[in-house]
Amino acid sequence: MKYFLLSAFILNFFITRNLVSQQTEYEIELSGLQKTPLSHYQQILPLKLVSLNDSSLNELKVKISLALNSFGFLDNSIEIVLPDTSSTADNKKIFISITEGKKYLINEITIDDTTLVNHSPLIRELNLLSQQPLNETSISSISEKILKHYSDEGYIFAQVKLQGFKKIFEDENEIQTELNFTVIPKRRSVINKIEIEGNDLTDANIIIREIRIKEEDTFNQALADKITKRLRRLSIFSRVNMPEYFIDQDGKGTLTLSITEGNTNSFDGIIGYIPAASAREKGYFSGLVNVSFRNLFGTMRAFSLKWQQVSRASQDLEINYFEPWLFGLPINLYSSFFQRKQDSTYVQRNVGVRSEVLVSEFLSFNLTINSERVIPSAEKTIALLNNSSSISIGGGMKYDTRDDFFFPNEGLIFRTDYFYIRKEISEQTTAAKTSIDLRKIMADFDYYQPTFSNQIFTVGLHGRELRGNDFDLSDLFRLGGTNTLRGYEENQFSGSRLLWMNNEYRLLLAKKNFVFVFLDVGYYYRNFMNENLSKIKYGYGLGVAVDSPLGILKVNYALGEGDSISKGKIHFGIINAF
Repeated sequence: MKYFLLSAFILNFFITRNLVSQQTEYEIELSGLQKTPLSHYQQILPLKLVSLNDSSLNELKVKISLALNSFGFLDNSIEIVLPDTSSTADNKKIFISITEGKKYLINEITIDDTTLVNHSPLIRELNLLSQQPLNETSISSISEKILKHYSDEGYIFAQVKLQGFKKIFEDENEIQTELNFTVIPKRRSVINKIEIEGNDLTDANIIIREIRIKEEDTFNQALADKITKRLRRLSIFSRVNMPEYFIDQDGKGTLTLSITEGNTNSFDGIIGYIPAASAREKGYFSGLVNVSFRNLFGTMRAFSLKWQQVSRASQDLEINYFEPWLFGLPINLYSSFFQRKQDSTYVQRNVGVRSEVLVSEFLSFNLTINSERVIPSAEKTIALLNNSSSISIGGGMKYDTRDDFFFPNEGLIFRTDYFYIRKEISEQTTAAKTSIDLRKIMADFDYYQPTFSNQIFTVGLHGRELRGNDFDLSDLFRLGGTNTLRGYEENQFSGSRLLWMNNEYRLLLAKKNFVFVFLDVGYYYRNFMNENLSKIKYGYGLGVAVDSPLGILKVNYALGEGDSISKGKIHFGIINAF
C-alpha cells in the first residue's frame, strides 16, 4: 500500500510540474496614448498576466481608468483585444487600445452658502487651484480648503459637498469646468464656558488671563494652537494638552484645558574650598545659594534670591520680585536689589523698579528707575573710585517669540534698553566735577533654530556701551563667566564697550534636557585712567542642561584662549526667571 501511495505522489509531482512549465504568459501592450506618459502605466500594471479570466481583465481596466481620471481624462475609453488562444506560442500579447478623450480642467469654483458675509478671500484662495485636472485629488484638496476656511471662521462642525460641475468652455483638446460646492455650516463654535483640569496650585483665573481669550470668543484650530503655545511659554506647566471644544447638554460651547503643573520652586546650594596658592596665603571657601519661586501662591508672582562668593574677596547678592498684571492691567512690575563687594575695593548697591507694558503677546515696552550707591573701601587708598550716588532712568522694548522661556526650541528674543544716569559725588578723589552725566546702551538678541531631529542651533549677540566724559571703575560693564564669556573667571574683564557672541549646538536627550557644544567670542574696550585697551577673547567647550528637582541647572566645561585641558573651567549656572 505504501508503495502505491509513493508512486501516486511522484506521478502527481511530475504532472503538476509539467503543467506549470507549460503555463502561458501574456504580455501587455498599450496603444493610443498621446497626452499621458507610458511610464506611469508601466508602474501600475503588471508586466505579464498568467490568466485571462474576467476578474484579471476587469482589474486591468480599472487601473487604467483610474490613471486616466487622475490626469483629468474623464471621457476615456478602453478596449482590450485578447490573443488567439489556439496559438501554440508560449508568450502571447494582450493589446489594450486607449482613447484618452478631452482633458477636464477646473476653471471656476462656486460655493452655495450665505452664512459668511464675504466669500471673496476663500474664492481667491481656491482660484489658485484653477487649471488643475478635474479629479478626486483636486476635489478633495478644494473641500479641505473650504472646511479649513469655515473652521477658521468658527464653524468647526461644517460639512461640504460637491453638488456637481458644468462645462463652461470646450475646444478640441480641453473642457473647462465650473465646480459647485454646497456648505452646511451648522452652529458657530462660540466659547460659552472655560473649564480647566489639573491646576492644583495655579488659580484658574490666572490661566484664563494668560491665554488671552474670553467667553463668547470663537473657537477654531488656530486659536487652539495659540492657547497651547501661550501656556507653554509660561514655563510653569510640565505638560499642556491641546484644548478641546465640545457642546454640553445645555447646548453651551465648552472649552476644556488640561494641564499638568510643574515644579516651579527651587533651592540650590554649592560650596567649595579653594586651597592656598602659596604659603603666604590661606585657602578660602566659595559658594552659591540660589532660591527661586516662580509661581507664588498660584498667582504667577515670582521671587528669587541669589548669593555667590565669586572669589576670595568678591561676592554678589541679588534679590528680585515680580508682580504680573498690576491692578488687573497688562502691566508687569519688577523690583530688584543688587549688592556687589568687589575685591575688597568697593561695595556697590543698586535698588531698581521696572514696569513693563504688554502691548501684545510678543511685544512690550518698559520704563526703569534705579538708585545706586558706590562706597569705596576705607582700608585702601583707591584712585579709581569716588564715593557716589546716582539715579538712572531708562526705557526700552522687548520682542519675544520663543516657545519656552527656559528651554526654547524655536523663536527669538530681541531686547534693547537706554539709560540716562545722573551721578553725584560726595567724596571726590579723582574727578574734578561733583556731578556727572552718563548714558548706557544695551542690546541683546538670541535666536533658536531647529535643524535636524532633536537638534537645535542657537546664537546670541549682545552689546553694551557706556558713554560719558568721566566715569569710574564701578560704572564699567563686566565680561566673563557663565552668562557671557565661558572659559574665564566670573566678571574677569571690564570695559566701557562690550560685544560678545554665544553659539551653541544642542542635542536634545529629553524634552527639557540636552547636551551641547559651544563657542563664545568676546570683545571689550576700556579707555580709563590713561589706559586705552581693547582685546578679543574666545572660549569653547561642551556642557549639559537638565531640569532637576533643584532647578534648571546648566553645567559647562570651558577652555579659554591658550588653555590646556587641565586648565579648563567648570561653570555652574541656574537659569533664572528674571
